[in-house]
Amino acid sequence: MRKRILVLLLISLTLITFISARGLIVPDDLKEIYCRITGCTITGDLNVTGTIYNTLSSMHGLSTEIGTVDTINTWYNLTFNSSLGNISNLDLEDNRTIIIDHDGKYALIYGSGMQDTASLPISHIGFRITKNGEEIEGSYVEKDLDEKDLDTWMEHTTHAALEAGDKLNLQYISDKTTVTIYAKNTWATQPFNAYGYIQEVK
Repeated sequence: MRKRILVLLLISLTLITFISARGLIVPDDLKEIYCRITGCTITGDLNVTGTIYNTLSSMHGLSTEIGTVDTINTWYNLTFNSSLGNISNLDLEDNRTIIIDHDGKYALIYGSGMQDTASLPISHIGFRITKNGEEIEGSYVEKDLDEKDLDTWMEHTTHAALEAGDKLNLQYISDKTTVTIYAKNTWATQPFNAYGYIQEVK
C-alpha cells in the first residue's frame, strides 16, 4: 500500500513538473498535492480575502496590586501591571480589559493567591473570566478560606472560541470583606499576586 502511494506521488510530481515546464495550466488538485509535498513559493500576485497573521495572539499579565473586597458578593475586575508581562496581537484597555484582535480558539489560564485576615474566617472566594460581561462557560472556580492569613493559591485552565472585538475580564468575588487577592512573595525577584495568560491555539 505504501509503495503504491509513493508511486502515485512520484507520478504526480513528474506530471506537474512536465506541465509547468510547458506553460500549461496545472489543475488545482495537483497544485495542492504539490504544495503539501514540496512547499510553495509565490512568484506572482497574491490575492487574500481576510487577514494573514504571522504570529498567534497571546498575552501574559501579572497583577501586583492587592485586590480588596469593599462590598461583599460583588464582582471585581483584576488589574494587570502594564509594565510587566507581554502582549501580542491583542489590546489591553485600562489594564483590566483584554480586547480580542481576530476570530480564533484560545486557551485561557489564570492563577491567584488569596487570604482571609479574619480571626476565625469562614469565607468563600470565586473567580471567573467574562466575555462582553457574561461568564465564559467553564471559567468559574471557587475556594473556601477557613484559616487566618493562610497563603492559598489557585490555578485554572479553560478554552473558548472568541471573535474580534470581544472583551475579556478576569474577575473575583467574595462573601467577606476580610478576603484579599494576595500572595506571599518571600524570595521572589518580582512579586505578584495573580496572573492571567491567554494563548490563541487555532
